[in-house]
Amino acid sequence: PPIELLRQLLDGGGWYDVKPGASPAFRTLQDVQVLAAMGPSAGGGRNSVSGRLSRHLHVLAAVEYDERALVAIFETIVTAHLERGDASEPGGGEGGG
Repeated sequence: PPIELLRQLLDGGGWYDVKPGASPAFRTLQDVQVLAAMGPSAGGGRNSVSGRLSRHLHVLAAVEYDERALVAIFETIVTAHLERGDASEPGGGEGGG
């Protein structure tokens, strides 16, 4: 599976270049960063992530806020900006540009 290619990159630092009639040569990848995202859980066509791959990753999870919490958060931010007068001009006020 393609996810095993990512695991091989993270474990070994590259892949073997296998050309017909030649001995396999290891191709090292340098200065590579991996950023990944995934759905909430396995199922519905999704595969679970193996422990062999996930040991290389920092796993973060976040719950979805309900509408009332989002309104409270953004209302607080907007109110603070309006009270300070930060929303007077798009460029930040005096001579901004």
